[in-house]
Amino acid sequence: MLLNFSVENALSFRQSQQFSMQRTVHAKNSSWPHPDVSTLAAIYGGNASGKTNLLKCIAFLKNFVEGSFKSGNSNSKINALPFLLNKESENKPSTFFIEFIARDNNRYKYWFTFNNNYIIEEVLWLFRSTTNRKTVLFEREHGKPMRFGSNLKTIGKTVEKITRDNALFLSAAAASGVQALQAAYEEITSTQQCRTVDFDKYSNNLITVLQENPDFASNISKLLKYADLGLKG
Repeated sequence: MLLNFSVENALSFRQSQQFSMQRTVHAKNSSWPHPDVSTLAAIYGGNASGKTNLLKCIAFLKNFVEGSFKSGNSNSKINALPFLLNKESENKPSTFFIEFIARDNNRYKYWFTFNNNYIIEEVLWLFRSTTNRKTVLFEREHGKPMRFGSNLKTIGKTVEKITRDNALFLSAAAASGVQALQAAYEEITSTQQCRTVDFDKYSNNLITVLQENPDFASNISKLLKYADLGLKG
């Protein structure tokens, strides 16, 4: 479950931009177990204001975590996608950050900074649901030995040896079957997107869902009305 996502120096985002699912006011009279987290959010803005690029950045994070270790080799370049309308930003690294609650009910903070050639920094912290106390799972800084939490010291050092400079440690650990990181990896890589350019692939399924769930169809109709898209019927 996504809580926060931020990106800096990528595509049209020169400075850090954040997307949050956390409520400023708790939900009332709700059976939802996380009243401080929204189940639905909308991104508003004019044409070319960055809405699509935000989704592209979320997709990049997912795909990079999922495939950076399995694809390429030690000479492969990373498609960093920095902000190109500024000479200074063009040569600066990009940073991606995500905070989420995984299926183990624990909260995680994960981020990485990189350029076209290598990962500069990669960090994963765990906050247990029972204590909310921060636990360092791993911290990585280019050119220095990695730091691991107590339950990852042995296996972590083994995976560190096979992690390329241009690949994420989390990606390598998942490919190596490290169970202590599996919940975080699965939550990030389970992110689903339905892009409008691919709508034809999903339209039949969507129609079936709406026909079989009239309450859901009614809620979608209300949402479209409130969005004021000019749709009638």
